[in-house]
Amino acid sequence: MAGILLAAGASRRFGRPKQLLELDGESLLRRSARIARESGLDPVVVVIRPGLPALRDELKGLDLAIVENTEPDGGMGSSLSAGLAACPQVVAALMVLVCDQPGLSRALIADLLAAWRPGEGRILRPRHGTVPGHPVLFDGRRLPELRAMPSGSHGRALIAAHPEALGYVEVDDPLCLQDVDRVADWQRYSAARQGPTAATQEG
Repeated sequence: MAGILLAAGASRRFGRPKQLLELDGESLLRRSARIARESGLDPVVVVIRPGLPALRDELKGLDLAIVENTEPDGGMGSSLSAGLAACPQVVAALMVLVCDQPGLSRALIADLLAAWRPGEGRILRPRHGTVPGHPVLFDGRRLPELRAMPSGSHGRALIAAHPEALGYVEVDDPLCLQDVDRVADWQRYSAARQGPTAATQEG
């Protein structure tokens, strides 16, 4: 199963590169890429933005394919297109991850993998209550259609086109799905992680 880690965002709302935020002494970028590889995803394609050498430096020593999104202002859709271009044409499944999800863990990825049945064409997302999150798993049967979508199209377009294929994996801990868009999000996550509900600290 291949993985694409989307890490080319400009972090405008945060004010500095979110990819370089540190959790337990490790950047979110490196942490996310490491967890993806340790979870058995292979290959893992990491999509970064040009002009920020620190991002590539953070990934040194990890077995990854690193590509630059030459149109990073196109958002996640353009990053997904760049990642797909670097993926093998045929894979059993594809998992799309984001690097501003500090609660990402091997357990979360394992839960998605356990729910996946090869060849069924399913699209799987984790969900807490009514709130879905990342990663998103696309069965390999969906990849030709995903690749055929206009450049910059979101994976959400494919999900919208095939609601019958969408399934959810319920998670107990909302922290594992929280993403970080603003400084306040990071502060809330950091505070909540110290509390009794934090369950995704192992990576």
